[in-house]
Amino acid sequence: MEPYVKLAFTMRDTPGAYAVLLGAGASIAAGMPSAWDVQEGLIERLAAAERATGIGDAHAWYQERFGHPATYDDLLAALTSTQFERQALLRSYFEPDEQERDDGLKQPTAAHRAIARLVAAGHVRRC
Repeated sequence: MEPYVKLAFTMRDTPGAYAVLLGAGASIAAGMPSAWDVQEGLIERLAAAERATGIGDAHAWYQERFGHPATYDDLLAALTSTQFERQALLRSYFEPDEQERDDGLKQPTAAHRAIARLVAAGHVRRC
């Protein structure tokens, strides 16, 4: 018996016993930026706010400028003051604008829909 057939029977017979662990590839395939890309964009915004030009490698610029690698916490603290501002800043990275929606970017893929169906059917636990 094929392993995936055995898994299908097990999932059917023991609903909720399994969870799906996804890597960044699932989101990147949907047109979402990687964590690295988001950090790079935030560093570029910070550099622009400091009127730095021609920074080249954003992460290297940040390391040289601040003496440590960039973290989300540090970048968000430097660019925003409130939770609302943080959400607004990050929204453009994760929510599609009209053009991205027209281009099919930042939208659920067939894999996302399949996982949602597994969760809705109770075969996979939502954590």
